[in-house]
Amino acid sequence: MNRLLVDVSEGIRVLQSRDGILLSEGQILERARNIVMGLVGNYRIESLEGELDGVANSNASRAPAAAPRHVDAKVGAA
Repeated sequence: MNRLLVDVSEGIRVLQSRDGILLSEGQILERARNIVMGLVGNYRIESLEGELDGVANSNASRAPAAAPRHVDAKVGAA
């Protein structure tokens, strides 16, 4: 989960610099945590190596998770 938090934080920093929005480091981290917790609550998050993330394991105490959602996008189709 830490890697996901770092990645989301970096994405927010990119948007911040691109759009010229002033955010403190605390605001960036708070927004990143909220995004990550929303993802963890709605999706089964696994590392790229296939090991379950520690936070994703906390979902085990709730009802079984639905099958992972997939998005099939076709780029450049007209």
